[in-house]
Amino acid sequence: MQEHIKPTVQITVPALSMAGVSDAPATLDGYGPIDPETAARIAVNAPSFTRILVQPETGAMLSVGRGQYRVPADLQRAVRLRDGTCRAPGCGRRARACDLDHSVAWQDGGATDVGNLACLCRHHHRMKHLPGWDLAHRPGGVLDWTTPDGKQCRTEPDPAPF
Repeated sequence: MQEHIKPTVQITVPALSMAGVSDAPATLDGYGPIDPETAARIAVNAPSFTRILVQPETGAMLSVGRGQYRVPADLQRAVRLRDGTCRAPGCGRRARACDLDHSVAWQDGGATDVGNLACLCRHHHRMKHLPGWDLAHRPGGVLDWTTPDGKQCRTEPDPAPF
């Protein structure tokens, strides 16, 4: 029986180049810069692709498409590194022992990306869904919690270790 090899090609394209607003080059992993037209041609002919949105100045990953509910391994690592612990107020359970929670539920249109995922231990993950609890995910991974009695609390990700 013949095995089929499914190659993975990684191209990083500045969003403005893909939109035709800029002629900044794309980067073909393992090769180097390529022109935006070649990158667009590869994307159009690809049987599938994953859109990854990055912050243009720092290259920090902002979003990994909405194509799936399941959190890809690289995104799991990014969220766990950012959060460090359960993001519920006062909880210190390490991120590696936590669930990755969609702050806005997937079925309600929530994205599977760093701007909508947070580490919550199983207890706080379940608690978040109880009546009266509200969680708002702000830029930079900041979470604003509201308790059933209206008390508000903000949690922020662990500071970068470097």
